[in-house]
Order: sequence, then structure tokens, then C-alpha cells
Amino acid sequence: MTHAGSLRFRAFKRHVERVGHKVIDLVPPSSWSDEENSWLRRQHWLSQRLVDLQQPVAVFAHDDSSGVEVIEACQSESIAIPDGVAVLGMLDIAMFRESTTVPLSSIVVDFDTHTRIACDLLALMMAGEPPPKEPILLPPTGIAVRESTDTIAAHTPVVANAIRFILDHFSEPIGVPDVARAVGMSQTPFYRACHADLGCPPGSVLSRIRLEKAKSMLIESDETVHNVAAACGFGDRINLHRQFKKQLGISPAAYRKAEQAKRGKRGVAWGL
Repeated sequence: MTHAGSLRFRAFKRHVERVGHKVIDLVPPSSWSDEENSWLRRQHWLSQRLVDLQQPVAVFAHDDSSGVEVIEACQSESIAIPDGVAVLGMLDIAMFRESTTVPLSSIVVDFDTHTRIACDLLALMMAGEPPPKEPILLPPTGIAVRESTDTIAAHTPVVANAIRFILDHFSEPIGVPDVARAVGMSQTPFYRACHADLGCPPGSVLSRIRLEKAKSMLIESDETVHNVAAACGFGDRINLHRQFKKQLGISPAAYRKAEQAKRGKRGVAWGL
């Protein structure tokens, strides 16, 4: 693991443990020689570790290459992605994210800004300025969500199946009765099962998934608010507007403008 990867892992572990969750290190044994640390041996070792873990589990890979290895290890053991193991990569490099049958979600990094800051720093040092005493840490641009993390963790099969049905059909005019029928339950037992597993009613899960999809579309595309509403199952822009105001306190258009402005200002804020 690189120095940057080590910094990311320590920060990730610190934050996850702070909210009460356990972090397990999946780095292969340091005792392996370079010859022993082959792709086949890592796959065998990783497959066994993933099988032994209590699922569902989330894996944060320190780079996209490692994320691809996790996906391939899961597939070799018929572990469902993302319902059994969700995988998040780092750097969002096209060569890796497009090389698996399950598209890899990844943390996006603004390499142009990183390069500019590095060049500015090099110019200052060449002019006689001392190097910084501490590492310069730059925030990521965001997360590119793809199929490897596109789920909500559930502990019971019926709720997991319900979530998968919603993710597959959120753009359609479905409601809680449709989801309950899809998993073979009547509404009252389904409501209780969902609340016991996730701590919220199924209607909230459906709204949350639709809202997250709408937020992603508003940030990552130029589609009109009307088209976003239709594509995410809200029906029309009035209903989408109502949900945004209720959950986020702002309109969809204001949310898009704020997120675009936030990303646009990072190049200035990070300058030396």
C-alpha cells in the first residue's frame, strides 16, 4: 500500500470506528515475498477471507485496482454484489471501473487540481521556499455510484429482496403494496419486517432511493428537473420539488446550483 493509501486507510478506520462499526484489514500478509504476492495467490487468500466475513459487509479499497480484485474474488465464490459485499474503489480510473462485469463505484479525485497544486508547490520550492511541514490533504470531488455499492444493507432476506426490487424498479410508478407483493408478503407483516431490519418504514426506503437517484442525476447530468423527476419515479417536477423541500430544505434547482458552485470553487480554495 502506498503512503497515500495508508493515510486514507487510517482516516477511514478512525471515522468508521468512531460511529461504532468494526474495521477489518484485508491487506495480504506482509511476510509474502514479491514472488509469492501474485494475483492468483491474492485471489485465493481474499476469497477465503470474504467467505469467512459476516455479510452484508462493505469493502473500501485503497485504489480501483484493489476494488476490481475484491469484485473478482466475490464472483469466484458466488458472493452477491452489492447485497452480500459492497465494494467502493478510489481514484475512479476508467481502465479499472470498466474492466468488471459489476461496474465499480469509486471516489472521484480531481487530478487536474492535484497537478496544479503540485506544480505551484514545486515552483515555490525551486524559488527557495521551504517544503510544507505537513502533508497537503485535498478533499475528493465526490463518489461515482455504480452497481458495486448500489444498495441499502439489510440483514433479512425478505428486506434485502425488497430493496433489490426497489432499486430495479424505482423509476416506475410503484408503491409499497407493489414491493410487498414482489417479496410475497402482505403489507402489515412487510411493514413490520422492514421497520425491524432498517428502523424505518418501507415507504421511507422507497423515497430515499428515489431522492438519492435524483440528486445524482442533478449533479452528474444536464437533464431538466422535469426529466429527472420522471426518470426517478417522482412523476412530475412538483412532486420532486415537494420531496426536496421536505428532505433537504431547498428546491432541486437550488440543490443543483449549490453543488455545481461547490465543485467549481474547489480549484480556488485549494490554491497555494
